[in-house]
Amino acid sequence: MQKIIIEKPYNFRPPYRGTLWSSLIQRCNFFTRFLRRKEGVVDHEVRHLDRLSESLRSGHGILLTPNHCRSADPLVIGWITKAAKCH
Repeated sequence: MQKIIIEKPYNFRPPYRGTLWSSLIQRCNFFTRFLRRKEGVVDHEVRHLDRLSESLRSGHGILLTPNHCRSADPLVIGWITKAAKCH
């Protein structure tokens, strides 16, 4: 039987901030190849990158999220992070 009430105290674990995998994926251009082969995305354009870069330089917290439920949308954000040189 499963325990529904767990009496262990909460133990905070800070988020992992490593950049190894994201750097590797960006350098090898995996998301571009996948999007071309599986999703049919053949071209892209990043607009208003100066606004994002300015916010990052100012130290603002930025959360980039996809606005559709298709599997291609989260990968397209890789182009934005690559153009802005952030992870």
